[in-house]
Amino acid sequence: KPLRINDDEVEYWIVKAISSKILDCKVDQLNQLVIVSRHTARVFGMPQWQSLRSKLGVWRGNIANAINTIQANKVTEDGGQGMQGLMIR
Repeated sequence: KPLRINDDEVEYWIVKAISSKILDCKVDQLNQLVIVSRHTARVFGMPQWQSLRSKLGVWRGNIANAINTIQANKVTEDGGQGMQGLMIR
């Protein structure tokens, strides 16, 4: 999509966009092209909120599973230590 800027402004805007982490790109000076490998959307609309909600739900579930695993291991360790003090005659 053309930006409609003068040729002498291109480098300024590319450097500004890269330093602002808006995009990652390579410049092909011979062919006067900018090849964009990653960009950040300027709009955060409903689809982006829904995606974020979904990702946060997954992360929340993963954290809950990690907590449950840690607690189960702690109970197992505590139970094993209690048995060490018992003497069978």
